[in-house]
Amino acid sequence: MENLNSKPSYIFIVGVGRSGTKFLQSILTAHPQLNISTETHFLSSALHDGFIKTANKIGDLKDDKNLEALVDKMFNNQIFGAFWKRRILKNKESILEKFKHSDRMFKSLFQIIIEEDKLQNNKTIAGEKTPSHLYHVDTLLAWFPGAKVIQIIRHPTKVLASEMHKNLKPDHPLKKGNVFYNLSLLFYVLINWNNAIKLDKKYKKKYPLNYMSVKYEDLMNDHENNVVRLCKFLNIQFYKEMLNPPVRGSSFADGNKTADQPEKKHLSNKQFNSIINLFLRKKLKQYNYLN
Repeated sequence: MENLNSKPSYIFIVGVGRSGTKFLQSILTAHPQLNISTETHFLSSALHDGFIKTANKIGDLKDDKNLEALVDKMFNNQIFGAFWKRRILKNKESILEKFKHSDRMFKSLFQIIIEEDKLQNNKTIAGEKTPSHLYHVDTLLAWFPGAKVIQIIRHPTKVLASEMHKNLKPDHPLKKGNVFYNLSLLFYVLINWNNAIKLDKKYKKKYPLNYMSVKYEDLMNDHENNVVRLCKFLNIQFYKEMLNPPVRGSSFADGNKTADQPEKKHLSNKQFNSIINLFLRKKLKQYNYLN
């Protein structure tokens, strides 16, 4: 039985994209013990060539040549995800050696990767943030039963507004300005936000000690109390530095914006706003997004 007073073995941040996952990552990484790796897309497969999808294309990792080919892709930005694009890992030989001496199962490879990033930053608790791992929480907690998962939830109109304001995704099949571009984003948000709420209920029931959700708006409007709540869930000490973390390139970042400043991104298309309120009305009410 899990020790309720023990710190988590790992911490995973999930949620619909543009919901504030990077903001939450920055809050937790400001803690002196926590290192939350940026998006590895380790389990992603539906839209992107994530780590496992890439590895499966290479072949059986029991073969050293295939394992070496995978590590080459890791260090040459040939796997989808910011973690690989930014070349977070520094020691290729060390990673390859650790991979070779492991059982070469995906759980072990993932563990080696986030542990290596943790050691590079002189922290003691590792974690990772990939929004789409929302769909893989069962796998994460099967691999690491002592881990804890946090989903961040944001009003879907704000998610859509953030999607529309950000730079065009490099892998998006449509060009910004295309008549279908914003419509495709609308359907993306409708489907994924609806799924996120269903999964939130499922995970809360299935993993009451290992899973929690927090609303982006609550983090903004009652910042300190909600950061303290996160710390209690994680069984870690609260530090004041967690209240003003540096944030870069996220749905939260806007110049020198801080948590007590209002959002500037709004959904200008009233028809899209009406569609979201129509199709998600019941769930919006459940999460106090409608009066």
